[in-house]
Amino acid sequence: MGMDMTSLYLRDIWSYDPHSDSWTQKKDFPFDLPAEAAVTIENKAYVMTFSGNLYEYDPDADSWRFLSDFPAGNRSGITAFALRGKAYFGTGSNRDSVYFAVYKDFWEYDPSLNTWAKISDFPGKARTDAISFVIANKAYTGLGFNGLSAPPIFSDIWSFDGDTGTWSQIQDFPEANSLIGLSFSNNLNAFIGFPGNRDLHAITYEYMPASDSWRRVKSFPSANSLSTSSFVINNRAYVIGGWGLEYSQQVWEFAP
Repeated sequence: MGMDMTSLYLRDIWSYDPHSDSWTQKKDFPFDLPAEAAVTIENKAYVMTFSGNLYEYDPDADSWRFLSDFPAGNRSGITAFALRGKAYFGTGSNRDSVYFAVYKDFWEYDPSLNTWAKISDFPGKARTDAISFVIANKAYTGLGFNGLSAPPIFSDIWSFDGDTGTWSQIQDFPEANSLIGLSFSNNLNAFIGFPGNRDLHAITYEYMPASDSWRRVKSFPSANSLSTSSFVINNRAYVIGGWGLEYSQQVWEFAP
């Protein structure tokens, strides 16, 4: 999925095997595009489109199916995370040039019941293109911008405790007005990067929840560090694609 250099949305899906360093094509995403956010719960993926449709991918059957409509309707720039066997979607904008709005609402989706429930709003300012990551039993959401102009880009990040349903602010991201190009987390820490110099290599910071602190780590090597995708297998991160000087097909492995 994603977009190519002609601004066409792509439907192809691929599975990566780190042991053989090989890719296998799976069944294309068959529904309306673009996809705005995706999470995984156990062995299945859940994809939200701009239209507010939620779909499930079953890798064992290599099949897609429609599940439910997002209760709040169309949503661009929405963010999502999975926690305690449930999916959470929130923030974003409506892409309406006349009645444009950004949001701070959050919704919980239970795949076992195929039901939605509204939870506490995101405590920061309403925003679109926020990022989210999960470490242990907490999720984190923040950054993004107001949807009208960038800068300003927000620096605040908030943690969500799924057991109590409460939000708490953590230490701000250390770089102001940073257009985030990559983000991922493992079981211990999170990593966020942004293009910070002329060749667009992403300056990368590590967040350590034990000390609620950030430190700068090795920069992302590719000059195409905007709008990357990423996943983590066995504590190693894989960063895919992106653009900057060009649209990239490269995949980079990161060992924390």
